[in-house]
Amino acid sequence: MNRSGVETKLDMMNESEKNSLRAFVRHWQRVGPLLEEVRRRELRELGNGPCDPLVESLLELGEIASKSQPQTTSGLVEQQRRFRKLWGQ
Repeated sequence: MNRSGVETKLDMMNESEKNSLRAFVRHWQRVGPLLEEVRRRELRELGNGPCDPLVESLLELGEIASKSQPQTTSGLVEQQRRFRKLWGQ
């Protein structure tokens, strides 16, 4: 049961199913970054077109964002704070 006292699908699984699910998660934790690297390499190798600098910049931005701390909020409160500051309120 979760903190609210609601039974989840995980609670209804037997130990064998939970072990299979754990193995599945471990597999994708290992394979996911490898597939991401393949995707990035393929994007970089698309060809020498006019959008190449833009593609490279977006990939670099994605790498920076993936290394930053995960957001704990949507950012709307911060956005409103900045708007108030910008508009002098």
